[in-house]
Amino acid sequence: MVWSSANRNPTVAMASAQNQSANVNLFDEYFRRGDLDRNGRISGNEAVAFFQGSGLPKHVLAKVLSLSLSLYIYIYVYIFV
Repeated sequence: MVWSSANRNPTVAMASAQNQSANVNLFDEYFRRGDLDRNGRISGNEAVAFFQGSGLPKHVLAKVLSLSLSLYIYIYVYIFV
């Protein structure tokens, strides 16, 4: 159950928890689709295949990749450097 100072209604909190559960299930399904070799990880090649199957134009996919790499580099530098 999700609870915050802004959300003191248990009915609303329960609905919010159900929405989160639905999102987790959806993300799990996307992960299973992307993890082609079922090793619990999505490699670069698997990610490319997954996103190419989205039907998004190449310029949009390039932007997604660019943002992903930027975030990865930021996290790497923040944690390891």
